[in-house]
Amino acid sequence: MPVSRDSNKPKKPRRDGQSGTFGIGNSGIRRSDFLSNDDYARAVHEAGGPGPNERFVADGLGEHTRLLQAIHGVNRDDRQELFQAELAREIGDRPHVFVKKWKGRLRGGYLKASALPETVLETRHNADGAARQVLIMPKSDQASRLIDEAEFAELYSACEFAHEFGLPLDTMITVTWSLLGCRSDDEVKKGFQALLKCIGDWLGQRGWPCAYIYCHENSAMLGLHSHIALHVPGGTVAGRSSLGLKQLSAMEHPRRQFKAYLKKWVERRFGGVVKGAVRTTGGLVEQPWLAFLRLGYMTKGFERGVLVQSAKYAPDCRDVFLGDLIPFRWRDPGPVSVKRCGVSQSLGPTQRRTGVPGGLERFYADPVKLRGDLKLAGVSAVDLGTACSDLESWMKADRRPAKPKRFQSAYERGSRDVRELYPQDFVDRLNLYR
Repeated sequence: MPVSRDSNKPKKPRRDGQSGTFGIGNSGIRRSDFLSNDDYARAVHEAGGPGPNERFVADGLGEHTRLLQAIHGVNRDDRQELFQAELAREIGDRPHVFVKKWKGRLRGGYLKASALPETVLETRHNADGAARQVLIMPKSDQASRLIDEAEFAELYSACEFAHEFGLPLDTMITVTWSLLGCRSDDEVKKGFQALLKCIGDWLGQRGWPCAYIYCHENSAMLGLHSHIALHVPGGTVAGRSSLGLKQLSAMEHPRRQFKAYLKKWVERRFGGVVKGAVRTTGGLVEQPWLAFLRLGYMTKGFERGVLVQSAKYAPDCRDVFLGDLIPFRWRDPGPVSVKRCGVSQSLGPTQRRTGVPGGLERFYADPVKLRGDLKLAGVSAVDLGTACSDLESWMKADRRPAKPKRFQSAYERGSRDVRELYPQDFVDRLNLYR
């Protein structure tokens, strides 16, 4: 028999879920392999159900077909409607935990194989059979370094402490160390400490406290990388710092200045920098709710199965786990050999016992002399006017405690309810998120 010219070429994946090796979902079961619909439904059910994107059809009146229909619906669209209805009921039944999660995004489009010589290109297929190439770091034999409850409590307490004093940690810096030429742990530690000093110097020259939280992760796509959520004065639509910042041009805005300064510092410190090695994200206007989204993203590599509240004390009489209080789906952080996470000294346990973030104590000592007596060396007149208006507004803020006292976060006080742990607008945004 003559052989077709294209007989050796791989067949194009089908998208109907009934034949081929792709488009069949997580169950890996093809309808064409069975004589009846009921046999197919039984095999899918015993395999744990159809995959998330499987184009299955539960057609027929057999016992197993009806069972599959009752659990997963008649087809994928029907199952999606059932899932959304079940999710809505779960959100209504358990408003004290995060039933719905932010999906998060992987941003690897800027990476180049030449920049990461230890990576390999791997071809993967989407649920619809489309092929795509991704950069994968070699797997390590070390166990993943997960965030435990004590570390989550410390990061959360620092974030709430900053939020309480009008210092939202809504600016995010992400550093991919391999793109900066840092391969060993010592190189990463030196580079990270130099980066923190750079941030502290810039904020210190302008009279602002250096407030941040950070974490290190080791993903298959980026390798060892760091996230830093910090406060950079940005101004609000109404309220604090609106008098000074709304009059500034785009390039005079502190957040634009900080981003430009950080870019130049990285180029001086590390030489030629690959695009995407250091990314700074965050709008010009302060968004307090975004600080808690940053916190959730940084703690997504949490220890699963950690019980934080037993069913006896929960509102719905069901156990509450650490992951129920984190607004992101769990993701493997990978093996991290450096310190996993931490907070700035200005937001640490010692400073929280004093009741005031580091760098703001002087305004409690003598707040009357704030106007006209604030002197910041090496700062332009525009920046000085901005700082004065910012700090004056901060001194008049209603949320600022009238008298310093030991600060305890809601989590440290024993709350395990997301409605008490997070601002209401953040919880509402998450429930409306699709």
